[in-house]
Amino acid sequence: MFQRKNLFSLALIVLLGLSTSVFAQQSDTVQLSIQPDSKMQVNGNSTLHKWSADVKEMSGYFKVPSAILSSDVKTGQEFSEAKITVPVEKLDSGEGGMNKKMYGALNKKKHPNITYSLTSAKVTAVSDTSFTLDTQGNLTISGNTKSIEMTVTGYKTENGSLRFKGKKDMKMTDFGVNPPSALFGTIKSDDDISVSFNVLAKSSGSTAMNN
Repeated sequence: MFQRKNLFSLALIVLLGLSTSVFAQQSDTVQLSIQPDSKMQVNGNSTLHKWSADVKEMSGYFKVPSAILSSDVKTGQEFSEAKITVPVEKLDSGEGGMNKKMYGALNKKKHPNITYSLTSAKVTAVSDTSFTLDTQGNLTISGNTKSIEMTVTGYKTENGSLRFKGKKDMKMTDFGVNPPSALFGTIKSDDDISVSFNVLAKSSGSTAMNN
């Protein structure tokens, strides 16, 4: 009987410890929403000229350790939850004809959104004004999902918000997208594109600042 009581007490202590640990991990996480002044641009080339398309709207969030928002950013810190959604129709090249070709190539009617879901992010370097993240996530374009790795630079603002900047080179055909063409194929976009972003994320209790 004595041993059973001891085992029960030990099990209770372990369970309480685990629940306290889980609660602490949850309370140490802050959700930041992507702000309207965030920027993203797609750049490419064609047989005629270079082209670019601005993302006019995006939405999403990041869940990060609260320590990253403070002065306690350290190498090795990790987080693994973030999501960004870009409506295909919010890609704008500034040319109506180009937009139609782009929307068609991306199969906008069947797949109206481009999404990115973070699977891991780890702080690999820290400076006085920024920190570097090695990230991995799933990018879905035209219904096709591919795991991609990116190096992202994070910046803390004076109000506790975070700004993430980076660039990723990729191929359209990796996502089953045929590069758009015009004039019976005499003008054709290259397969290679690059996506650059400058994303501002903040909690509901902070005020955004431009950097």
